[in-house]
Amino acid sequence: MVIIVLVKELQWGMLVDGNKINLGVLLNVALPKAIENLKASL
Repeated sequence: MVIIVLVKELQWGMLVDGNKINLGVLLNVALPKAIENLKASL
């Protein structure tokens, strides 16, 4: 699965193996934390 995150002027793409990770965990835990860290680094 391909996930694209847009933050301000940045576009961040990730290729994720759907067989290795639970979609709920990805969308509700991992992705929000990753986006917060990306925003903090700007």
